[in-house]
Amino acid sequence: MNEKDLNAIIKQENHKRLIGIILVAVGFLSFLFVPFVGIIVVALGFILFITATNNLKKKVGITLTNEVLKEYFANFAYDPKNGINYEFLKSLDMALPSFDRLTSNDSIKAIYRDHEIMMCDLTLEERYVHDGKTSYTTVFQGPFIEMSYDKDIRNSVTVAENKFTIFKDTIKTESEEFNRRFNVYSTSEHDAFYILTPQMMERVSRVNDLAGDDIFINFNVGKLYFAIDNRHNNFELNFSQKSVDDIKRDFKADLDYILQVLDELLEGLN
Repeated sequence: MNEKDLNAIIKQENHKRLIGIILVAVGFLSFLFVPFVGIIVVALGFILFITATNNLKKKVGITLTNEVLKEYFANFAYDPKNGINYEFLKSLDMALPSFDRLTSNDSIKAIYRDHEIMMCDLTLEERYVHDGKTSYTTVFQGPFIEMSYDKDIRNSVTVAENKFTIFKDTIKTESEEFNRRFNVYSTSEHDAFYILTPQMMERVSRVNDLAGDDIFINFNVGKLYFAIDNRHNNFELNFSQKSVDDIKRDFKADLDYILQVLDELLEGLN
């Protein structure tokens, strides 16, 4: 499918999505006067929007994601439907907010600077029950990254911003500034001091400044895990994207952001 065809699909499906939103809005207004009609119109608008969004993702999003990834990685595997699972994330002691429900997709596996990496979108929700009604609130949304590395530690070391209150003892580093900004958790002070060199602490601080959002880092045995709560999903399609060039530009910005973070951490590990 050439660029002209893709641009035509973008225009067509975005038009359908807009109609779907209008129908939902009209349906809500109609519900005030004719509830039965309002419910039907809302349902039709919702179905139209979801169908058009799925078509856009399948026909355009996946194609352009693969095109962009080819510009960054010699070999990669992209899975738009899957990511990490609930049990795996629970097994990692990353000091993430408490959550009851997990959604993860857009998994990318590749080799970057001789390291195996995996990145995906991650959304965590916490369940609330009030007056017998259950609702969910998003407590984290952003990229999750896994990267192989060769530092020899036997116990995981977690770094998170100090505004997150975790009921466990923290390890104090030799940097008072770092201690003010971050909490460090590990069952081994030796491993914590080994991994958090002055250079690494400097890089973690830079990553925090670069992200501008809540960060969570876990140095594990042979793997580094990193998550940024920036309330953004990568490779998403929105109405501001009017063409193939717009979508590729946004997709590249998502990747550049993540790889810049990884570059900082890799420099700290060297």
